[in-house]
Amino acid sequence: MLYSFNLTDQNVAAVASICQRLDGIPLGIELAAAWLPVLSPEQIAFRLERSFDLLGKGQRTLLPRHQTLNTAIAWSYDLLSEEERALLLCLSVFIGGWSLAAAEAVAGGVPLLAQSDVLSLLQRLVSKSLVVVDRSLEGEVRYRVLDAIWAFAHQRLVASDLEGPANNSHLDYFMTLAE
Repeated sequence: MLYSFNLTDQNVAAVASICQRLDGIPLGIELAAAWLPVLSPEQIAFRLERSFDLLGKGQRTLLPRHQTLNTAIAWSYDLLSEEERALLLCLSVFIGGWSLAAAEAVAGGVPLLAQSDVLSLLQRLVSKSLVVVDRSLEGEVRYRVLDAIWAFAHQRLVASDLEGPANNSHLDYFMTLAE
């Protein structure tokens, strides 16, 4: 049975919330939309605000790496070099965005990474669409990862040997900055 969906004045805010929470990632939106036959847009938006678990059950007709958003991110992650992976995991200590100086300070305290390599590794993550560059009107450059990528990377960081060094470097950087 085909399901028909219409965007209305009543559900437009929930649909916008879903798209924003998924950072406009087409696969994420497609996986969320697959729940429309059984959940309202408001219910989908509510569940996505709590976690991405709703997207964990993919459509069986998709390629295996596209069955869940997490699987698609894992597929991209597996293509990274060891140093790129380490940096991506370390960057997940930041909530929101960070500056280049903050990234260099955090990564510099982590095994596998040298502070002098952070800029080139960051550029590679940007070119692979795993890190986003935000430029302010004043010309300030900050970096961030999309929510789904952050959740994936942070989960991997917590399960790795890099969590302690990354958290300690993060704390040291912001303590020094605050002083």
